[in-house]
Amino acid sequence: MNKKIIFSITAVSLFILLIEFIGHSIYYLQRDRTFWSYHIKKIEGYILYTPHGLNRWKPNVIAHMPGYPSFLQTDRYGFIHNGQDREISSNTYNIFLTGGSTVEGRGSSSNEKTISSYLEKFLNFNVTDKDIRVINAGFSGDTTYQELIRIFGHLIPNFKIDMVISISGRNDGHNPIYRGKYFKPNLGNEAFDLFEKNFNNLKTSCISCSIDKKLKKYSITYYSINFYINKLLIKRDKLNNKFNNSYNLPLKKIPFNVYSKNTFNNLSTIKHRLDLENIKFVSFLQPTLLENLKKDFSEKEDKNIKKWILENNYVDYFLGIDNFYSELQKYTNDQWFFNISDIFLNNKNELYWDSLHYNDLANKLIADEIGSRLIEKDYIK
Repeated sequence: MNKKIIFSITAVSLFILLIEFIGHSIYYLQRDRTFWSYHIKKIEGYILYTPHGLNRWKPNVIAHMPGYPSFLQTDRYGFIHNGQDREISSNTYNIFLTGGSTVEGRGSSSNEKTISSYLEKFLNFNVTDKDIRVINAGFSGDTTYQELIRIFGHLIPNFKIDMVISISGRNDGHNPIYRGKYFKPNLGNEAFDLFEKNFNNLKTSCISCSIDKKLKKYSITYYSINFYINKLLIKRDKLNNKFNNSYNLPLKKIPFNVYSKNTFNNLSTIKHRLDLENIKFVSFLQPTLLENLKKDFSEKEDKNIKKWILENNYVDYFLGIDNFYSELQKYTNDQWFFNISDIFLNNKNELYWDSLHYNDLANKLIADEIGSRLIEKDYIK
């Protein structure tokens, strides 16, 4: 082979290796972990699909979601565990906790600091005649309709269940605002869209797809180029108003009363079906970062609210969430659907990791509140 060609190939290869080395070094210094530690394994999380169009974590993986203080680990069943992988036994009193990313634990510093972990400790300390397990069945993005599907499509057929607790409301309020005129009750969320897209575009063989996927996992240079190209394309489309499937309605055109009733109907359906199975069901309207629900924002909380509005260019978003909560609160009661959305009202501590997810302290406060309600009502028998 011509020496010039060999020299050129060698020079280009060394240059690429140098760029890769620099990129990996910068990534490690900024994030205190290697690029490969996340990207090689990240697609292993969302592999399992149910027949209902839902996805869930694989067993025994690190549940990778970037941007949070810690990656959470799953147990042998694919649930975010409370600190260690334990068998779900028929000999224990099993409480399954359902909800979205706040229940799953995004914002928590570790598995031991999630709502489910704190609740399990609280109940076992205060209820001495039972060995209580609290299983974290929360999954990022879940609405009450998805909780319904998850409970009856996955949990009931596979586990011995004594009680189900739903901590929800925020995702149900988000989707009508985000999807606007394209929102359909229960079906209007990105999880179903993504599942349908992936399912209907399955390719039995695609060499270029395989190469692309491998390069994105192993080459930080290739990944970065793709990331910033996509970012520029999204920015261009936004400028050209090509994104018309999100935030496309003023609040006055969104029927929050209709959508809040739908949320309550989902919860009522869960309760009715679980009553038939002789399983206790309790639901809690979760706290969220609104001025009506927390009087004193920390500097970080206030900054995160403003940052969210700036990034999404929808100034009325949190007012919309407030409108939804005002309607949904009308359905809460003192029997099985409790309103704990205001438990942070006079708390001056920083309780939110970002504009939505709780930090460790907030998780404990929520768990203690729920535990106290359960004991006060004598629901654990």
